[in-house]
Order: sequence, then structure tokens, then C-alpha cells
Amino acid sequence: MYFERENAMSSGADIERLWKLETQINKLVLDGKRDAGLVSDALQKILVQPQEKFTLLADLGVVIVSDGYVHATQLARFHQQNYKKFYSVNDDITDTNFQNPSRILRPGNKLRVVAYKHAAKRLISTSPERLAFLKVKNACFVGPQGLSLVFGQKSLLLPKDYWYASFDETHHTWRDPRTDFHRISILDAYSDTSFSFRLSSFENVWRGDDAFLCFTEVV
Repeated sequence: MYFERENAMSSGADIERLWKLETQINKLVLDGKRDAGLVSDALQKILVQPQEKFTLLADLGVVIVSDGYVHATQLARFHQQNYKKFYSVNDDITDTNFQNPSRILRPGNKLRVVAYKHAAKRLISTSPERLAFLKVKNACFVGPQGLSLVFGQKSLLLPKDYWYASFDETHHTWRDPRTDFHRISILDAYSDTSFSFRLSSFENVWRGDDAFLCFTEVV
């Protein structure tokens, strides 16, 4: 069990206090009273603040919304044109389910797209932490429609073996009636150059290869 010392933003005194706390918890683990991984994850969340958890993965440049773009039918059109290009597609990614992203795109809009990942593999994060980070970056939340543009214009630039989420506030996501979870769209980029278009949940805890995209307006 260990902390990502290089990513901590606490003062030296706080660091020493937490290292002592870690020693105490390690003793509990050795005594069989705690699970090492769970304890480490919990303390990591205390030590590392959201702005310190993420680092740049790739700057994908600018995507442009085409003149023929229609928000109400974008996902159906995208599926029709690209379905065979994917290893798998979640059929719940529809215009009806995702009709209300925070930012509805219009023809001619330009968006800079930047991918972020965890600053260290040991780190975990929550969706609220990722939203807070994106808000500091002045991101706009464009739902799966934004991912459709990234796939169409920037798929070759996506680093492989990462899963790229497009976040939004929960009241702008689709609430799956089967699970009661708020669904987040994800574009998977595999090392064999294949892709998947799928859904995860806002309530999820994000780890390892779970990257996410930041869309910002280009004026």
C-alpha cells in the first residue's frame, strides 16, 4: 500500500501526518482487520485533490460541426454511417435518450478537444471530481454527440488502450430505467485499432485506463 507522493498538494506537516496514518492502517491490515486495496484507495482520495489527479493525455486539436449537422438526428445518422466500423455499439445511445446535453451543438461550432487521464495508475476518481476538473477548464458538456464528432474527425489521434468518456451533469444524462443509473457515453480505442461506442454510469468509480475528454469552445 502506498500514496502517490508526487501528486500530493498538502503541506509537509499534512504529508507526515498521513504517512503516520498509513503506518497505523498497515498494521490493521497485517492484523487482518482491513483490506489493503480499499484502505489505500480511500486514503488516496483524501490526500490527492481533483486538480492533482489528472494529467494531459493528448491534445486532439479542433473539431468542427458540419453544415449538415442536425442535433435531433445526429446519433441515428452517425450509427447508420459508422455502425460497421465499430467492434461493438450500445444500442441505447440514441437521439431520444441523449436529447438534452448541457451544450447542444450547432452547425459551424468549433471545439478544441483535449484528453485527460489519471496522473498515476494507482489513482481513482469519481464523476463529480471529473466534472469539477472540467469546469475549471471551462469545458462544455456535449454528450455522445461530441464523441461522434471525435470519432469522425480525430479517431486516428486517440492514444490506444484508453476509454474516452464524455461527461455531463446528471440531469442532462439518460437515466437508465433498468438500473436507475445515469449513463455516460464512452468511446473505447483498442490497441488493434478497433473501437467501441458504449455506456457506463455516472455513479461509477474510474480507474486505470478510464480517460475523459474536455471540449472547449473555439471563438
